[in-house]
Amino acid sequence: MKPLISIIAPVYNIPKEYLLECFSSVIRQTYTNWELIIVDDGSTNDSGQYCDEFIEKDNRIKVIHQKNAGVSVARNNGLKNSNGDYIAFIDSDDWIEDDYLQKFVDRISKIDYDICICGAKVERKTKSEINDFLPVDSIKCGEEQLNILKSQLICRGLTLYHPPFVNVGVPWGKLYKKSFIIENNIEFKPGVKRMQDNLFNLYAFKKAKYISYISERLYHYRDFSESAVHKYNPNIISDFKPFLDELEKFVIDEKNEKWIIGANKRKITSINSYMSSYFFHKKNKKSTIKKIKDLKNYLKKEEIVNAIKNTSSSIMNKQEKIFFLFTKYRFATGLYILYKLKNAF
Repeated sequence: MKPLISIIAPVYNIPKEYLLECFSSVIRQTYTNWELIIVDDGSTNDSGQYCDEFIEKDNRIKVIHQKNAGVSVARNNGLKNSNGDYIAFIDSDDWIEDDYLQKFVDRISKIDYDICICGAKVERKTKSEINDFLPVDSIKCGEEQLNILKSQLICRGLTLYHPPFVNVGVPWGKLYKKSFIIENNIEFKPGVKRMQDNLFNLYAFKKAKYISYISERLYHYRDFSESAVHKYNPNIISDFKPFLDELEKFVIDEKNEKWIIGANKRKITSINSYMSSYFFHKKNKKSTIKKIKDLKNYLKKEEIVNAIKNTSSSIMNKQEKIFFLFTKYRFATGLYILYKLKNAF
């Protein structure tokens, strides 16, 4: 009997044309034993109403409306209401190849995998870019491949290979065995506002017995300018803290010294996001001198000082080493110059 695949798609204020492209790509699947669970996370525009229209297009589609509670709650709600043997997540502004599900089913028919992963393409306004999570196809990921996958979730630089644009922490581009998720109590943490996907997969990869990788780029990830990473967020430091705290706990529990070094590097490189979304964002109306002073004061905080002491420049590229050096000596003006140069191109 063909396994039922539950596809979970959270929606919040997504443009109609993106929803149409996403859901149409699901309806076109050559593998037909699926259900699409659309979770409207309290959209304030007409996204929720438009999602309801798809129920009339295909009886395999159902829509759940919830009060706005964030993408983690939406995905957990989708999981709770799923009937499938396997779970796939899709972001509602992305789309998939017509044989996306069939390729996964072909692979899981060979070995009873807990997780199967495929390659992806990053779709920008003017071009499409390849994003492979592993350098080669792997029917069954061995120790080397598993180390690459897990290390991506800690930070860049821990292995020789790292995807060029998006790391493997995203929930999309994967097929999870539902019983594996339930038995290991793996869920998205509602209190974690940033990088919650990474934590989900960090524990999933830890528990998984078998993982497979399909090198074909079957998932299309839309990278558009309205993403949360581009928005002004004066709370971004506190938003990142639960993830960084959980990451630190994970690597300490695993007793992996290289991962501990990587987690500390992650704390330092996260400052890039803080500069982009808060300290030097154009909506921050403070003077440049005050912005630089605020950043310098942040660099004095104990968690940053400790992270500097407990990481290594040996896992950094040239640009990261310069950034690390400026951070170590609290050269906030230098960090501001790096930020301006980066955003000038």
